[in-house]
Amino acid sequence: MMYPDEEIRLLCARLSDLQARAERGDCACSPFLTPREQYFGMQFCREQGLDEQAFLFGGCPGTERNRIVIAPAYLAGFDRGQMLCALAEPLAEAVCTLRISGSGFARRELTHRDYLGALLACGIVRESLGDIVPDGAGGVYLFCDRTVGRYLCETLSCVGSDHVTVAFAGLPADFCVEPSFVPVGGTVASARLDCMVAELTGLSREKAQNAVRTGLCELEYACVDKPDREIVPPAHLSVRGYGKFIIRSIGPATKKGRLRFQADRYR
Repeated sequence: MMYPDEEIRLLCARLSDLQARAERGDCACSPFLTPREQYFGMQFCREQGLDEQAFLFGGCPGTERNRIVIAPAYLAGFDRGQMLCALAEPLAEAVCTLRISGSGFARRELTHRDYLGALLACGIVRESLGDIVPDGAGGVYLFCDRTVGRYLCETLSCVGSDHVTVAFAGLPADFCVEPSFVPVGGTVASARLDCMVAELTGLSREKAQNAVRTGLCELEYACVDKPDREIVPPAHLSVRGYGKFIIRSIGPATKKGRLRFQADRYR
């Protein structure tokens, strides 16, 4: 595959090493990855013929940061449910759940940035941490590997100005991460990139074309500088300064010949 940058090249090299481990019968897991890294990582796995062995896992349905899991070859052909069951023990080590609870006397509501800052201040690198999501009771759930979890249980005692307790926790049976999207829609003259950028950002067609040509737009996590590039849904689109979107569908045409589209905008 064509590597868009050095970061993705190194990721694919790591996945190649994990593939070798899986061929020896191990369950191999990448670090926690961003959506961009997941996109190119799973593309690499498909090109390596790992369609039936590689999947994303982040602790519960809907997580944004996930690990790529490459199952042993003897599990190829199992569906996801069977995979999760067969790999329950190694996955419990790879992705565990911590609950971080405050004292209830914080001066202000703690934010995602507060929690992430406190975790990084403990010396934890970002790729060792999954999602940080509200637990519905004033605290948060954190997904991480079990080794990091043990360390945080002993080390993390303060977030912002609040004292916290950290403990391993189980998730409610139906728990999932709610998608942080705002649905948007409208019509465009065509499925060209510049048309979609103009409609989603409110820019004029000319300014949208300039944004594309100057490298402000990414389509499927790769910079695109051609305004006439056609969008094929589902597609991830980001416009620097205006946000990130998932284009869900384009079409059918209206009576005036414009194309209806549906998209989600990240909050």
